[in-house]
Amino acid sequence: MHSDIAQEPPFHLVSFVERYVRNLRNDAEIERRATPRDLLVVPVTVQPVNSQFQAIGQPFTIITRDISPAGAGLVHVEPIHDELLALQMQLGDEVVNMVSKVSWCKPLGPFYRIGVQFVAKLKRFPTWGGDSMEGLNEASGGNGQLTVGACVRDTTPLMSETTTS
Repeated sequence: MHSDIAQEPPFHLVSFVERYVRNLRNDAEIERRATPRDLLVVPVTVQPVNSQFQAIGQPFTIITRDISPAGAGLVHVEPIHDELLALQMQLGDEVVNMVSKVSWCKPLGPFYRIGVQFVAKLKRFPTWGGDSMEGLNEASGGNGQLTVGACVRDTTPLMSETTTS
């Protein structure tokens, strides 16, 4: 993953999202989506992109709240104003690169909750080169849906449960 281009998410953000997801697991939130999502807390490298999937800004790290084959719920310290985001995340043994369309962004306590829909799976993650953008990213075939494997389950350990001090 591109850990060298985006900083790790702040501890207070990770801690907040883990508590939030733990409460959702306990409350069994009513699911209104056509494709139910699995609760999952993992860091994701985000790169704003244009309609040709070229990097257009500095990358940053965000935290997932939930994920499905069609989209994800994300949480960040700032509101997201970009229309398209390239996401790079580790799911099990696979690093997945997706382009997503931002559907909405709403306050969530001191942070912001962002809903995204996956629009394309990328062969490679777009990188930002300061004043210049790297070449066009070629999207792979498919319908823009993510194959969510056995690693994404409601019982997936939270980040703090999987790290050792």
